[in-house]
Amino acid sequence: MDAHKIICLSLTPEQDQAIAHLFSSKGWIVSCVSKDDHKKAWIREAEIEDSMCRQTVAAGLAPIPARDDNHGDGECPDCLCRPCCTHNDGRQTWWPHHNTLPSQHNRSTRLPIYKRFWTSLLNRGVWKDVRYTQKKQRALELDPLRKHYMWHKRDIMPNCVLRLVREWFPNVEGVPYSGHCWDNV
Repeated sequence: MDAHKIICLSLTPEQDQAIAHLFSSKGWIVSCVSKDDHKKAWIREAEIEDSMCRQTVAAGLAPIPARDDNHGDGECPDCLCRPCCTHNDGRQTWWPHHNTLPSQHNRSTRLPIYKRFWTSLLNRGVWKDVRYTQKKQRALELDPLRKHYMWHKRDIMPNCVLRLVREWFPNVEGVPYSGHCWDNV
């Protein structure tokens, strides 16, 4: 089935007739919705979304927990930050307020979040830390495809970030996470 696109137009009677003529000449079907029906549909969609939020809260999905409290103010062994870049003390405005329900669409939602964490780690100087560069070099040496690389543009996303973002936007049960360039390094 072809994908459909919903558009909202304000038309004069003449424009409406021209569009109706074009569609009928092509054998296409036009579904017209009044302002009231459109408003009702949006209200219904908002009610469904509100209901899903209430179900999420009732299911016990609490607000985002502080991560890596074991380190306190100490350095995180994953991201090499003090405190950990996923700790609630460093909460960013783009962090979600609640974990979402498992969904097949969460994968595409996680990607921009990983990019924001990458930038955050760049600003903290993690990617230039000697310990990180040594870790990345070891990963390159272990990877048969990249064994002879001196440098590679992808960085190793810390496990603390992977755990937190996957907790925020989980996959549906039984669907594995796609992994990263050097997942177990």
